[in-house]
Amino acid sequence: MRPHESTLGTRFSRTHPDIGEWVNDRFGVSYGGYGDGLPSRDPNGPTSGFDRVFRGGDWYNVAEQATVAARDYGDRHGRGDFLGLRLVRTIPIPSTPTVAISPTSPTDSDDLACTASGSEDIDGDSVSYVYSWTVNGVASTITADTVPAASTATGDVWTCSATATDGTDSSAAVTASVTVAADAAFADYTTEWGSEMVAITAGSFNMGCCAGDPDSAYTDHEVTLTHDFWMGRTEITKDEWESDTADNSGWSYSTYSCGAGDCPADQISWFDFAIYANALSAAEGFTPCYTASGGDLAAAYVADPYSCPGYRMPTEAEWEYAAGAGVDADEYAGSNTADDVAWTDSNSGSVEHPTAGLAANAWGLYDMSGNLFEWTDDWYDADYAGYGSGAGESDPPGPTAAQAVPDGSARVFRGGFWGDAPSYAAVAYRTGNSPSNRGSSVTARLARTVP
Repeated sequence: MRPHESTLGTRFSRTHPDIGEWVNDRFGVSYGGYGDGLPSRDPNGPTSGFDRVFRGGDWYNVAEQATVAARDYGDRHGRGDFLGLRLVRTIPIPSTPTVAISPTSPTDSDDLACTASGSEDIDGDSVSYVYSWTVNGVASTITADTVPAASTATGDVWTCSATATDGTDSSAAVTASVTVAADAAFADYTTEWGSEMVAITAGSFNMGCCAGDPDSAYTDHEVTLTHDFWMGRTEITKDEWESDTADNSGWSYSTYSCGAGDCPADQISWFDFAIYANALSAAEGFTPCYTASGGDLAAAYVADPYSCPGYRMPTEAEWEYAAGAGVDADEYAGSNTADDVAWTDSNSGSVEHPTAGLAANAWGLYDMSGNLFEWTDDWYDADYAGYGSGAGESDPPGPTAAQAVPDGSARVFRGGFWGDAPSYAAVAYRTGNSPSNRGSSVTARLARTVP
């Protein structure tokens, strides 16, 4: 084929006289078809007209006609001893493919699959596709066509870039992008009895405090939680507690309790809350997490709370992870100033207060510090048995009943209460009491593992 007008000008011998050279393009005086002065890619020249362009000057014309920019034209049927041509052939680069990511509206539980298609090679060579990814504008190490769900997070913007290649030459790159949303099955929700449940993503954090700290007495160490879970936005309220009409109607609260339905339910033992969690699980069709053995729920709690499908108390590790919002940044749950987030003896007026009356932590959880202590699932051991003894630990189960001191006598509660000093409301502070204890200082909040 003849060259396009835009390909002539450099790198070729004798593109100046002897003779002018036909090009493929039609002639337009106003340079129509070339972008009208704007940048253009692979211009084809005008789309209509009878005359064709020739370039390069010829042996009998003036020197100015031999310049690189000079152009002339003639009837496309014309023949003359001053006209000729030279051959060109397009290098067979595969054509640009189309690219798409599926699903088009992914959640953080979906794999991202990039599919390129439609590229052709004019020589008939087979075409394959090369993929690369960026996440939030930063190059990823993933070079396969699929990004596993485990590599994504809510809010990520993933972009797939694909090129076609015949093994020698490659097409231009094309891209497609998607934004990852939260899995609808893993989102905040409200239970049938009115508890707001906050979705907590699994992760690693530093559990504990300083070695030798008199208020915690255990070593700061890394803990990894491998299961996403939900946590109650607030301590269990009176309205929520009394929704279990079979067990809790007409409950006897302490004289320190505030009167409204959004006040925390107090005078709740570990056993009481286990019964409540079972009842809510049954109401929503989940397998309960606690089973009675005679009247002793504690002896028959499920072996692995992290895999139980129903409602339960958080493990001690889950509680501290949620209170600190996954980081070891604030002394209290959401602030380094106790009065911002915790009802203690410095600001409570010696009474409990309605839930969510002070600031929440970064994950939207209220009263993790102060107001009332909160039961956790774990047996209590002052020496921190069952948590890796200072080493890294995944999904720690806490002490066994035999490790609890004295044996099988106490469960952990956390968070401090309205009548204690602020130091008891610190995220790292821990203590325990008999699971049968009902007191004006203790309540609990719900937890549930994401299936």
